[in-house]
Amino acid sequence: VAGVVALAFASPARARRRNAAEQLRQAVFGAVADDPTVAGALLRLAFHDAVRRADGQTRGADGSIQYEIPDAENVRLGRPLAL
Repeated sequence: VAGVVALAFASPARARRRNAAEQLRQAVFGAVADDPTVAGALLRLAFHDAVRRADGQTRGADGSIQYEIPDAENVRLGRPLAL
């Protein structure tokens, strides 16, 4: 019974995550359909958000790339970030 109650409370959050993931998927597929070159730019954006910086700091895939655009290695990531 406790598992069923816990699942019932988790369902709205899970549904919101699924909805957000579906919206993101649609936005990415739409952007790539409009301009196929944006696929590579989005992949580069994800990579630069997740990898270790040249100075050794690890930030991880946490969405912090939006604050790291001024860094030399992220110079051309403004376009995919604007999507």
